[in-house]
Amino acid sequence: MRTFFKDNRARRLEREAVLRGGGSEDWEQLPAEKRVFRRMARMKEGVGVSVEEREKMFGNVLRSISVQEWGKLWAAKSKRTSAGKSKVRPDMVKECGEKLFDFLRRLYSTFLKLGLVPDQWRCALVVAIEKVPGVSRLNMLRPLKLLEVCMKAVMSIVKDRLKKVLEKAGLLHGAQMGFRAERSCALAAMKIVTAAEDAWHYRKDLHWVTLDIRKAYDCVVRTLGKGAALRRMGVPMKVVEYLMELDRGNSNVVKTFWDEYLEGTVEAFEAQRGFAQGAAESPLLWDIFYDMVLEELDRQGVGHDIIVDIGRACAGGHGLGAFADDTSVMTNSVEEMRRVLGVVKVVLDLVMLRVAPEKSKHMALMFDRVNNDGEVLMEDELLERKLQHGRGGGAVGGSGCGRTAPGLLD
Repeated sequence: MRTFFKDNRARRLEREAVLRGGGSEDWEQLPAEKRVFRRMARMKEGVGVSVEEREKMFGNVLRSISVQEWGKLWAAKSKRTSAGKSKVRPDMVKECGEKLFDFLRRLYSTFLKLGLVPDQWRCALVVAIEKVPGVSRLNMLRPLKLLEVCMKAVMSIVKDRLKKVLEKAGLLHGAQMGFRAERSCALAAMKIVTAAEDAWHYRKDLHWVTLDIRKAYDCVVRTLGKGAALRRMGVPMKVVEYLMELDRGNSNVVKTFWDEYLEGTVEAFEAQRGFAQGAAESPLLWDIFYDMVLEELDRQGVGHDIIVDIGRACAGGHGLGAFADDTSVMTNSVEEMRRVLGVVKVVLDLVMLRVAPEKSKHMALMFDRVNNDGEVLMEDELLERKLQHGRGGGAVGGSGCGRTAPGLLD
């Protein structure tokens, strides 16, 4: 087992200074990109909750697991959850005796208080799941990790404690609809549909781009996704280091059909970056990490949220929405969309994320343009196309004349 108490104190203090926007360097002399990143990583202000109060609230994240928490979690846990490398299944834990059940609770509470991570928790079986049924190309497979069920149970409790503080302090961006209470994919879609209906009714031009981030979960650099993003929210260093410790020295083995014949001969590898797909805490960690991107887009003038009041959709010229890593941007003109996407690209580059143009899409509603002589300069058009550097496109439906809009990612 390892413990975060061995972390070098000088390095930890320097990291604290950087995340709080301090340091010995002159701010004005820093390169523009470094200044933007420093600003993105600065401590975020909550709604009515000070940083000091927040750190006290987050201090309870690693407290002992109560009898009620432990019992409630296992009562709701499905027996069909896949086992990890140890082959311990949820039904084994649920059906064990009362004394053993409570012993596990007290054992894992000790791990949390001391900052210890069992080596077994770092081991995972990786199962390749098809993103599209029937398509088995390597770039179309999702690496789902089968983790230890007891680890997932403990981290589920830690995740719920973290989430409770974040929501109470109002720290997560309002445009983020993924993995949050009283928010859903349906609500994100409803905002877009309402804005489109409003634009159609009032004959206002509307451009909508859906952005897909390439290998989002798998490409997150953990020093940013866990270290900088969590400290930015005011999470104490003790909690941050515990979550970072889960990934240090991790071991992964890809599980295939041939395992029955090759058991013990497949070499393990260490995942150097990314959030584990299948871990209980990963969805929340993504929201915390991507909050850096959404907040910086706000500062750069991209807009906060999509306005859905009748007659006011995208009244400010643009709107922003997100469901996990899927981001939607709305503007009233293609020129404004170009500017907004340029800002999005710069901000994503800072956190080492990339847009997948072949999976992103641009749709638009464009209405008649009439000159002083009453001549129609442009017919109504409903445009739908993929963002592949100006290729493809054309009108889909409506009375469009089939023109292709300029490439928005050029």
